[in-house]
Amino acid sequence: MSDEITGVPIDEATAADFMMVRAALVKRLGGANEALVWTRIDYRVRAKTPPYVDDDGTSWWPATREDLADETGLSPDQSKRAVQSLIEHGFVIATEHRLGGNYDRTKSYRTVVSDRPLDWADSPNETGRNRPQDRADSPNVPISQTYRKTVEKTSDEVVRLCELLAELVRANGHKVDTVGKTWHQSCDRLMRLDGYSVEQIEWMVRWSTSDEFWSANIRSMPTLREKFSQLVAHAKRDAAKRQRTAPAERAASVVDIGRRLDQTAGRAS
Repeated sequence: MSDEITGVPIDEATAADFMMVRAALVKRLGGANEALVWTRIDYRVRAKTPPYVDDDGTSWWPATREDLADETGLSPDQSKRAVQSLIEHGFVIATEHRLGGNYDRTKSYRTVVSDRPLDWADSPNETGRNRPQDRADSPNVPISQTYRKTVEKTSDEVVRLCELLAELVRANGHKVDTVGKTWHQSCDRLMRLDGYSVEQIEWMVRWSTSDEFWSANIRSMPTLREKFSQLVAHAKRDAAKRQRTAPAERAASVVDIGRRLDQTAGRAS
């Protein structure tokens, strides 16, 4: 046997995604995997800003089994079996909200919590008797890319920008696939991760779909995001060219376009 002690990597031991899973939950829910999944769902739906709130004011977590696996450390199959058991025994409710369109089958989950106090038989030790259960004081942890883009409630501006692009693409005579989750995610990332404003994205949507070359290539929001830095560079060159040839009454507006693109170019570089 080697004398070398491998141990647990320090970044895993001190990561900010710590979850407090209670022994009483493991016992009641039927196993550690079920307790992990239940705890994570409960944490998400009780967040200060829940992932999704329906018209009745009920909070939900829309998540794939890969999302569940990413956030609990389980495999996708383990998370699937655990959540199925929780649903079958009435500890979790699942539904479909179709946030990404009619073809989106992502399940939304919420926990079921009874208001019955913890009694002696339920408590793993005497100190827990009749004491309200406090929740883990978990920070706002960094979450998986899949979760981050899937569960955030789609804003009105994201929907509007996606619909605008689809309308302009159709006006150019091109077919548009379903405008749903994939489009919304890409638009959301342009704003939230890439740092572009709604005005900047809308300007680029209109410019790219009116440009002779790019109008044949930009037919979806994912493509717009992928090519955004190239679009900025091309649009700046186009603006500079038009500034040299534009009549005096149009010069100011062309200069303004260049100024806007300078702002976006800094983010795109």
